[in-house]
Amino acid sequence: MGTRELYHLLPLQDEELKSIDILEPTKKKSGDWEKEEKLVKTFPNVISNDEYDQLNEEFTAYTLWEPPTALGIAKTDTPDTYWNKVSSHESNGKPCFPTLCKLAKAMLILPHSNAAVERAFRNLNLIKTAQISSLDSPMLNALMHISLRKTTVKFQPTNETRKKARHLIT
Repeated sequence: MGTRELYHLLPLQDEELKSIDILEPTKKKSGDWEKEEKLVKTFPNVISNDEYDQLNEEFTAYTLWEPPTALGIAKTDTPDTYWNKVSSHESNGKPCFPTLCKLAKAMLILPHSNAAVERAFRNLNLIKTAQISSLDSPMLNALMHISLRKTTVKFQPTNETRKKARHLIT
């Protein structure tokens, strides 16, 4: 399967993933619990059933919340900076929105594009050409590691791998 075939398998038009936009700071006032609910159901390992009611309460309070100036929230804050500041907000020594911030931070680690995936497949296609298609997985893994991280690894090829490499050279 080539890069183009894999690209078409990615959920780029997924409606649930589009609902992440509710975590955008500028859309706070227009909070939509239905979108939040879709998001939680899409990623059931992030928020447990026990936390669901708490999340609903926090989301409602969050849409009405006016951040204190002491938090230093600016309109120019990136979402990760914004949610870091929101997560530091406390009332009576307890975080105000712990479950909502947990969801937001989990969503912020999702890749924003498939560029890294495309880069990896491009590198793999460059490495695994027709001439060296007989490379085994450990060798391909090592070459991909070097290609993607631009660092060296301590790779100890097996005698079998050395024989294959010598065969390719001669």
